[in-house]
Amino acid sequence: MTTLKYIGDLVIDSTGPLRKIKLPDGFYVVGHEMLIAVDSEQEADEIIVELESEYGLH
Repeated sequence: MTTLKYIGDLVIDSTGPLRKIKLPDGFYVVGHEMLIAVDSEQEADEIIVELESEYGLH
């Protein structure tokens, strides 16, 4: 099943593995049906590591 998230005019497919994306308004962590806004690319990397280690997400 495809899970889509809407940010303004953009549509993000939030399925699949965790990954970071950069949109015009900043960075996001996307994957496993989540879309998490973060303050920086470094924070995106930290969130991905945390989610992978605590919850076994990849």
